[in-house]
Amino acid sequence: MRLRFFTVTMLITRPLGIIPTCYLGSGTLIPYSGWGLIVWGILISLMVVLIVLSWKYQDRIEQFTSKISEKMSKKEKIKQQSTESKTIKQNDLIDNDKKDIQEN
Repeated sequence: MRLRFFTVTMLITRPLGIIPTCYLGSGTLIPYSGWGLIVWGILISLMVVLIVLSWKYQDRIEQFTSKISEKMSKKEKIKQQSTESKTIKQNDLIDNDKKDIQEN
């Protein structure tokens, strides 16, 4: 895993876990009594469903993330190739100039 992919993934996913923990963990947004218990039950049920679905479709999720990773790496390779070709062209120009100077 490349550092860039890891960094982007962490910047997207870490706040998704931290923000709900901060806002929901205090009990002020959804209380731990009365109607809040029903909401907490629904949230827990949704999390269980998401866990089961992610387990069931883990191959598709992995394929999706690998496609994203491949796209990012292809862009980097294209950039590297373009800079390499520019460098080669510049070196060829320099070599041609040197030959012209030597001939004169």
